[in-house]
Amino acid sequence: MVAANQKLTNFFGDQELTFSIERFGVDGQEWIARCNQAPGLTTGGVMYDEKMIQDQIKDAILTAAGVDGEYDSIVSRNISLVSNITASVSRPELKVA
Repeated sequence: MVAANQKLTNFFGDQELTFSIERFGVDGQEWIARCNQAPGLTTGGVMYDEKMIQDQIKDAILTAAGVDGEYDSIVSRNISLVSNITASVSRPELKVA
């Protein structure tokens, strides 16, 4: 847990990550989310579902930070969709366990 916290601290720095979400395809059900602070950090899906978007963004952040998926609860509580085109990811409050 300590290593995961340190990797996420290093990855986030002192910033909040925001993702711009673009919808496309039939009925706008396909989507891609791009991080505004790190454009190479992207994810997407084929169903426009809030839970799926949050899960995909969380997974993309963990992968980019080099953190194992078992620590997903560190990030998941800090993701919110603030509109249908932007997701905000607050810097996690990291605690040493």
